[in-house]
Amino acid sequence: MIEVFVILQVVVSSVSGEAADRVRTHFEVTAALPPRILIVQIPIADLTALQELDGVAAVATNSDQLNVTPPLSETERLFIAGWMARGVKSGPRAGDGQAWDAPGFVPPDGQRR
Repeated sequence: MIEVFVILQVVVSSVSGEAADRVRTHFEVTAALPPRILIVQIPIADLTALQELDGVAAVATNSDQLNVTPPLSETERLFIAGWMARGVKSGPRAGDGQAWDAPGFVPPDGQRR
């Protein structure tokens, strides 16, 4: 199973709700940013069937692969970036596992008196 971003086609300045319904009928939608973005979990063998559904503008596993008209809005780009970043650790934090009052660290409530 893979998760893919599905961008629905814009029809006369709006997105048809029927396209989203068609995707939901055939595939498992795990998240959405209405009206245009769905995140779908599918077997890789079903990727072509998803791409060929009426109303689907683009299907991608990576935001770099999304080239749609009209372009993604700032909100849509942030949603996709956030989804892709989930579960990714940025590395160890300074003082991880140390007590708040360990030498060289300031407790979250400020300096001690």
